[in-house]
Amino acid sequence: MKIQNVYLFLAAVCAVLLCCFSPVYFSSEEDANHYFTMDFAPINARTYDAEGALVIDDNFRYATVDDNGVEVETQTGAAIMSVWAMPVLAILMGLISLVVLVWGFFATKVKHILLQANLNIFTLICALGYYAMLALYVFFAVNRFDFDWHMAWPVCLPLVVIILTLMSMRAFSNNAKKIRHDLSGSIR
Repeated sequence: MKIQNVYLFLAAVCAVLLCCFSPVYFSSEEDANHYFTMDFAPINARTYDAEGALVIDDNFRYATVDDNGVEVETQTGAAIMSVWAMPVLAILMGLISLVVLVWGFFATKVKHILLQANLNIFTLICALGYYAMLALYVFFAVNRFDFDWHMAWPVCLPLVVIILTLMSMRAFSNNAKKIRHDLSGSIR
């Protein structure tokens, strides 16, 4: 097994983990029993009971008020904001990494190896897009609902994907150089 396949597999695993964990948590100053997570598609309200156990509250009501204390908007239910672009980008990162990984088992020509390295650019674009979408969603949630936000450990996963993808691209190009060198030596 080539090292670039290991890098691509680890990048795909990190992308899948992005779909399972919330990279940012939000909290409200007004209600200490609620905090909000970016789950797979919506930002969900989480309620804790007196013992600290998690309770999913579908009847949760969150009101947004302006500077005069007038209620501007009310959100009802557990989901208060859709963040569908982030899991889509995470899934794309994982799929592209897996496609390049599987294709690597069948690629024998130098041009195929270089094409694999170039396909990894799409993974990099998806990872950078994930951070851009995360910044937009945090900006809108903070401005719309007056939340405080806190980063969690999964926020580093797109950076890990970027690093692993760059390492695999370098390994692909080194592999292509080695094949070219071997081919040029066999022609003489």
